[in-house]
Amino acid sequence: MNLLAGIEREAVVDDGRIVVWLPGPCEGKARWWERVGNVAGAPVSEREGLCATPATLIRARQQPRGLLGKALSWWRQSAGAAEWLLPNGAKAEQVGERVTDVLLAWTEDSEPLQESRVRERWPTAQRIQRLGSHLFLVTGVQLAAAPPPPKLPPGTPVEQAAYLVDWARKSGDRRREATALTDLGVALLRANEPTKAVAVLHDALAIARDQQDLQTESDVLGNLGLAHVALKDAGRALECFQRQLDLTRDTGDHYEEKMAQTNLGHLYAALRDHANALAAYDQALALAEALADENHQAELFWAQAIQYAELGRSAEVETLGRQAIALFTKLGNPQVHQLVEALEKFRQDAAQVPSLAGFDPQTGQPLGLLFGSWNVGTVAATPIPAATPPSAPSLMRMAYTAVTSLAKFVGAGMTTVAPAVQHKRLQTCAVCEHHTGLRCKLCGCFTHLKSLMPHERCPIAKWPA
Repeated sequence: MNLLAGIEREAVVDDGRIVVWLPGPCEGKARWWERVGNVAGAPVSEREGLCATPATLIRARQQPRGLLGKALSWWRQSAGAAEWLLPNGAKAEQVGERVTDVLLAWTEDSEPLQESRVRERWPTAQRIQRLGSHLFLVTGVQLAAAPPPPKLPPGTPVEQAAYLVDWARKSGDRRREATALTDLGVALLRANEPTKAVAVLHDALAIARDQQDLQTESDVLGNLGLAHVALKDAGRALECFQRQLDLTRDTGDHYEEKMAQTNLGHLYAALRDHANALAAYDQALALAEALADENHQAELFWAQAIQYAELGRSAEVETLGRQAIALFTKLGNPQVHQLVEALEKFRQDAAQVPSLAGFDPQTGQPLGLLFGSWNVGTVAATPIPAATPPSAPSLMRMAYTAVTSLAKFVGAGMTTVAPAVQHKRLQTCAVCEHHTGLRCKLCGCFTHLKSLMPHERCPIAKWPA
C-alpha cells in the first residue's frame, strides 16, 4: 500500500494489521506524531467497493535529543507517561488518552480513492485525511468492533483457557481459537503438564500457520520451545526458539525478538553453554534497554551474573549483580533483599565451595530455570548427592527465582494493590492489542496475577501510574 511522503509505517507481525505514524507540527525542537492502527481481529465492512475497519489513534510528542530532552523524558516516565518507539528509532511520549472513534477506509479499485466519496459515506466525520492513494483516516465515527472475549468464569488458568477455547470455536473465530489454545498450552505448562501443553500448542501452531498469522505463530513457537525445555528436549526447543527469532527479525517485532533471545539464553544456560548464553542475553539486554523495559533489564543483568558466577569471574558478577539490585530496588521488588544476600554470599565463599550451580541443594535434583514467571526443568542434568552444600552460583539462581516469581509473592501474603488499582490495570489490558484475554504476549504473564503486584509494570507503560 503506497503511503504519502512523511508517513512512517510501523513493523507489525500480524499480516492483517497496519500501523502508521503521521507526522505533526513542530514546537521548537520537539515534534508531534499520531499513531494510527486498525484494531486486531475487528471486522471489515464493505459497501459499494468502499471498505472500512475500526482503528485507534494516540498522540505522542518526540522530545529533542540532548540533556533537556532526556530530562523531560525522565520526568514524563516518572509521571507514568507511556513511551513509544518510532519507526525511525526515536522515542516519543504519549499525550492524552487513546482515541477509539476512528476508522481506516480504503478501496481496491485501480483508480485513486477520492475524498468526496469518503465524505459522502461518513458525512458527520470530524476529520477525513488522506494517508495514501487508496487509504483514508476518518475520525468521529465508529463501526461495530469484533465482540470482546466473554467474562472469565472463576477457576484455574487451565479451566479459564479451556473456556476461551470453547468460546472461540463456537464463534467460528479461528485466530482467536489459536490464541486461546496458546493460552491453554501456557496454563498447562505452568501446571507442570508439559506433554499436554506440547499437544495443545501444536494445534495452535497449525491454525496460526493456516491463517498466516505470524504474530500468533511467533507467540506459539516461544511457548512450545519452553514446553520442550520442560521435557528436556533441547534440540526441539532450540528449533522453536530459532524459528521464533527468525520470525521476529523478518517482521521487526523488537518485543518478541527480546523474548526469543531471552529464551535462547535460558536454554544455553541450561546446557551449560556459557558463551552462547551470554551472547543471547547481551542481545536481549540491548533490546530491553532500547525499549525501556527496566524489569527485564534487571532480570537479564542477574541472569548474566549467574553465568559469570559459574565461570568463577567475580568482577563481572559484582558489577552485574549491583546493576540488577539497583533496578529491582527502583522498581520496588519486595524480594530484592534475597539478591543482596546471595551476592554477599558469593563474595564470601564462591571460591571455597564446589560449584553445584543449577541443582537444588535439598534434593540434588536440577533446579528450574526461570522462563517468564514460573520454573521449568533444565534440559540436561545428573543428580548429585543431596548432602553436598549449595554453591554461591546455586544460591544466586534461587534468589533470581525468588524475585521474579509472582505466584510466590501471592502465596507468601505480600502486599497487593488496592482493588480499584487492579481494576484499572485489567481494564487497560482488556483493550490492548497484546493481551490474549488471559495473558500479556509481551511479558508472558497472566495479567490477573501480575496486576495484583505493586512493583509490577506494564512493559509498554500503559498501566496508570
